[in-house]
Amino acid sequence: MIGWGVVAGWLIVSGVRGAGGPCLVTAAYNLSSGAGFVYDGCATPPGALAGTVPLATLRDTMSRLLEPPATTGPSPPTTPSSPAHSTVTWLWIRDDGRRVIGEAVDVGGVASGWTDGCASALPPTYGVVVATLPTMANPVSADAAQELYQVYRSARTQWAALDQCVPG
Repeated sequence: MIGWGVVAGWLIVSGVRGAGGPCLVTAAYNLSSGAGFVYDGCATPPGALAGTVPLATLRDTMSRLLEPPATTGPSPPTTPSSPAHSTVTWLWIRDDGRRVIGEAVDVGGVASGWTDGCASALPPTYGVVVATLPTMANPVSADAAQELYQVYRSARTQWAALDQCVPG
């Protein structure tokens, strides 16, 4: 994958959406299992979901994210009924501990094929997310990176309160 190696780890995506007033949607996707967590600040009431996304969708998303900067990229995390989005900030936490950060513009749903359910493993803790400085895949403002970290911390708390699947 364009010099980044095997695509494994967690993809965290966060962005503003909403025609009636902007709100944040943040998601974390396990690139090896397809497990997904979404915190939708646009829902009434705002809430957390767990489910799965097809691995092919996640791999396609990562391929687009890791391409040299262009004017398009994947959309932020959504449920199938979500409206259009704008620019998002994303963070890839690789299995080897390295981090890659970037921004992308809406071109389609990261969560295409989303199935509600539960996930057996939570995304990384906030401490793991901010442990080291990420490599930039494309320019990201300090404000955008800081916002991603802040909303992730809040979303992770919501995800931890969800029922976890018991391997069976």
